[in-house]
Amino acid sequence: GSFTRNCVQGITADGDRCRDHVESSYALATVLVPVLGYSSVEKLIDSCRESGRSLRDEIVFQGLAGADEVDELLSPQRLCKQGFTSDEVKWGKKK
Repeated sequence: GSFTRNCVQGITADGDRCRDHVESSYALATVLVPVLGYSSVEKLIDSCRESGRSLRDEIVFQGLAGADEVDELLSPQRLCKQGFTSDEVKWGKKK
């Protein structure tokens, strides 16, 4: 119809902008709760707000994990999967 032809056809996603929105969202932190615990994730987000760093950069900055591991754990695909198993994480809460 008219709406599709005039408004929808030709629309494409800006992949870089979408990625920036996802990476700057603290919603990604929810995937870390099973690994770090709620209070540690809350402190991590507070540190992000104070420093202006992204969640990814703050984790690397604090030495909690390397960049490659953080990228894998905080991927949007991982968030959609709803987390990870403890075997997939080499850092986090000490048992």
